[in-house]
Amino acid sequence: MTFYREGEQLLTLLEARLGAPLPPWLVALRSTLAGAMPGARLAVQFDSFDEYQYNAEDLLPGWYTLGLLGYLMPSDREFFHDQCGIMQAALWERDDRSQLAISMRDPSDPRIHQFSLLNLLDAPSEKRAYSDVIYPAFRSWASMLGHVVAVKVDDIGPFA
Repeated sequence: MTFYREGEQLLTLLEARLGAPLPPWLVALRSTLAGAMPGARLAVQFDSFDEYQYNAEDLLPGWYTLGLLGYLMPSDREFFHDQCGIMQAALWERDDRSQLAISMRDPSDPRIHQFSLLNLLDAPSEKRAYSDVIYPAFRSWASMLGHVVAVKVDDIGPFA
C-alpha cells in the first residue's frame, strides 16, 4: 500500500475550500499521515467503538467510507459547520443512520463522533440541541484506525 501525507500548502488550500481552519490535531495528523492509496476510496469495518453505541450491532458489520467531506454546498457549511459544529469524516454505506464526524466547534477535541443524519435533522423539531444527538464514538483518529478489521478499496483514479 502507498501511504501519503499532505504538505502545508495543500492543507492551506483545504482550509480555504472549507472556509474554516482545521483543528490543530488534524493538521498535525494529516501532515504526518493523511491516508493510504491516493486516488482510491477506502471503506473500513470496525470491531467495536470506544464509546457505547446504541446501534453498534447493526453498524459494525457495515462499511464506513473514510474522507473529510467538507462542505460541498453553502447550505452544508451552514448546517454542519455553523449549526452543528462538525465536519463529516466517514459515511456508513447502507444509509444515513450513521456518519462519523470531527468537532469543528472545539479544536482541542480529538474524538471522532457518530450521529444519524435523520436524528440531526429532527433535533430542532424535538426541541433537542444538536449536541444531544452527536455521540463520541472513538477517543481519537488513531483509536478509530486501531479498530479497523477490514478494508475495501475502490479505485477512483487520481485527483485533479
